[in-house]
Amino acid sequence: MFKTIFFDGNGVIYERDKSYCNDFFKEMGEKSGFKNTKEAFDLLNEGCKRGRYSRVEVFKKLLQITGLNGDAVKLEKEYFKLKAGSTSVIKEARPVIKELKEKGLKLGIMSNSNFSGKERGEWLINNGVNEFDHVFTSSDFKATKLSPEFPLKAVKKIKCKTKEAILVSHKLSDFIGAMLIGMDTMSIGVKLSTTYNVKSIKLIPSLLIKENLI
Repeated sequence: MFKTIFFDGNGVIYERDKSYCNDFFKEMGEKSGFKNTKEAFDLLNEGCKRGRYSRVEVFKKLLQITGLNGDAVKLEKEYFKLKAGSTSVIKEARPVIKELKEKGLKLGIMSNSNFSGKERGEWLINNGVNEFDHVFTSSDFKATKLSPEFPLKAVKKIKCKTKEAILVSHKLSDFIGAMLIGMDTMSIGVKLSTTYNVKSIKLIPSLLIKENLI
C-alpha cells in the first residue's frame, strides 16, 4: 500500500510555454550570426539530460559554438528566469491531485531543477496548488533523478519506506534512480519498463484503487 506519491514536476504537474525558448535561441543566433543555435542547444541539452555534463557546461559549450563572449553562469540564470515566468500548472492534473489528497495520500514532487524545493513549492502555492506535502529538487540534494541518491534522500527526509512510495513521470530517465533503490514507478502517456503504466494522469486514482494500492 502506498502512503506517498511523488510526481515529476515539468510535463506532469506543470509545463512551460515553449515559445520563450525559441525567442531566446533566435536572439542568440542573430547576435552570433549562427543560424542553428537552437539545434546546437538541443544536442547539448540531450547530453545534459543523460548526465554527460551539467547545465552550466551546456551554456559554456553553447557560447563556444556561437562565438559569443559571456558568463555561462549568468546566462544560465537568465535562461531559468525566463523559464520560470513561462510555466503554468497543467489543467488536468489539478483534479487528480485533489482527489488523491482527499484519499489521505501524501503528495510530493521530485524535480530536476535549478530552483530549490522551497522556491518551487512557493510557486505552486501561488498558482493555487497547495496539496503537496513535500517538494524536492536536484538542487536540494545535489543529485539528479538519474542517481539513487535523490530518491533515497527524499524518502528518508519524509521518514517513508521505499515500498510505501511511488514515482510518477513520463520520461525513462526520471525513473533510473528510483528503480535502483527498489521504488515502484508509474509512467504516464508512454509505455515504459515501469511498475505501472497509464495513458493519462486522470487514470491514476482508478488504477490505484483497482490494484488495492491505497
